Amino acid sequence: MRLIWIVIGLVAVAAAIAIVPRLGNDGHTPRPGHPETVAASIALTYARAVQVGDAEIACGTMTIDAARAVGCGSGDPHPRACGDFSIPGTKVLAFERVRAAIRVGSCRVELVPGAQTEWAVAEVNAS
Repeated sequence: MRLIWIVIGLVAVAAAIAIVPRLGNDGHTPRPGHPETVAASIALTYARAVQVGDAEIACGTMTIDAARAVGCGSGDPHPRACGDFSIPGTKVLAFERVRAAIRVGSCRVELVPGAQTEWAVAEVNAS
């Protein structure tokens, strides 16, 4: 009987270790030398390009589907602006081999591996 309680206790601890870090995930600053810095730099490039009104650069950071959705290639592209942002304020919300989520200003920038670049912006939402 005591063995069952030990096993239940260990399972509960393992579950807490897996779940607690995900609660209230405000993200972390990109770690120097870590591959997540590349995804963060693409997200920042997108945000800065929109901020200065260079839709061509912003569209160049996006996947084909994401670029089409915001009118890239048309006469009136409308990529989403991310408001005020800073490099130190940029946070990695998620980073995996096949996707990344970066908070830049008021945006949550979702990235996927790109066809021609290491990462490409797949979606931009309010954070």
